[in-house]
Amino acid sequence: MDKKYFVVLFSALVFSFVPVLAQDGCGTVFSTSQKTLENSVVISEGKATESLPQVNRTLSIAVFVVYSQGNVAGITDVNIQNAINTLNQYFNPIALKFQKCSVDYIDNYQLNTELTHAHVSGNKIVISDHEKDLLTLYNVPNTINLYLVNAITDTVGRPACGFTYMPGDAGKNSIFVTKSCILDGSTLAHQIGHFLNLYHTSEISFGVELINESNCKTAGDRCCDTDADPNLTGQVDNNCVYYGLSKVGTDFYHPSTKNMMSLSPVNCRCVFSRTQFLRMIDALTRLRTSLH
Repeated sequence: MDKKYFVVLFSALVFSFVPVLAQDGCGTVFSTSQKTLENSVVISEGKATESLPQVNRTLSIAVFVVYSQGNVAGITDVNIQNAINTLNQYFNPIALKFQKCSVDYIDNYQLNTELTHAHVSGNKIVISDHEKDLLTLYNVPNTINLYLVNAITDTVGRPACGFTYMPGDAGKNSIFVTKSCILDGSTLAHQIGHFLNLYHTSEISFGVELINESNCKTAGDRCCDTDADPNLTGQVDNNCVYYGLSKVGTDFYHPSTKNMMSLSPVNCRCVFSRTQFLRMIDALTRLRTSLH
């Protein structure tokens, strides 16, 4: 079933961000073409005790910081480098590194303050003129393009930390993150996960994953080593303990709050599973081959 993709609001005001309790508010969803692409994904999980493959690659990130004249950009080159250093720690298990290849500061009132809308029509993503301008005028080919903006909202007006074009969204090597969330340690890694073909652990577009995970290969996030997840938004406390009471029949959920692709608070997320790493390696070798 087609979904509205997202609404992005480039606001002159940075929305309030509370590191301890803030949820990811991720705006990434996927289109019909992404769902079709999933049919080509075949992962050989191997044994859990086997070492992960080592990709031994370094990918470049072109960073674009959007701001309005008369206002500070809201982030520095040091902040950006620190975020990339943290990102590299999360991907060390597969010897995948990221490096900052450029940082451009874009002084553009319209791109920083006006509403831009994108939605899915058939198997195509239809984007507004403002977002199209940003992607066309400020884009480095064969590179991850990271756009840092002041604020992002989803289609129902909730604040989001970011969104990403997934591999099925052809030609879009783009990630959007708010300036406040780039500093939290896990949002950029979460969005890179989407960029490399990972879904939220609470994904239901392929069907609801059963609590006993008997349908884990075809439903949920399609990773059998991640817990069935009812969506952790608003159900995790300050100590990263899940307190939700969601259940199916008489079975209660018992999801991890630490998985990077969950919607747990940003300070709780810190790990990818083995199958998630294998999916990302597959995306690098088959679906994101133009990156360098």
